[in-house]
Amino acid sequence: MLKRAYFELSRSCPDILIIVMLSSIIAWVHSGLSIPFTKGEVSLKTAQSWGDSALWLDARSRSDYEAEHIPGAIPLNKDNWKKDITTVRAVHIHKKKIVVYCYSATCNSAAKVARRLRKKMGLKNVVVMHGGWETWKKEHP
Repeated sequence: MLKRAYFELSRSCPDILIIVMLSSIIAWVHSGLSIPFTKGEVSLKTAQSWGDSALWLDARSRSDYEAEHIPGAIPLNKDNWKKDITTVRAVHIHKKKIVVYCYSATCNSAAKVARRLRKKMGLKNVVVMHGGWETWKKEHP
């Protein structure tokens, strides 16, 4: 029923529907809620609970990694893939839970690295840390 009402409203009053949607988005942003988790993401708290069984991979640029990163994290991004993947392989990645992060919840670099690890290397134990570096910095000022 709600779906039908939405359809009818969109056909008869597209401008009103746009205003309602924009108002909802603005209210959501101002409420302080973050972007919702997507499939394959975990919270910082969950990833930290894995302790030494987790391998942290930083998908940000090399310069950002060198400036600061999560302690113990290894850099791995598309620009230095061939060089960095050798270091990652040496850590016995099949025995670790791999946590990839990038800049923020709106950054997709970590998702791309995670997808590549799953597809090219056949790894199933790869997740993305929701919120990325921004979340880490909020929790570890």
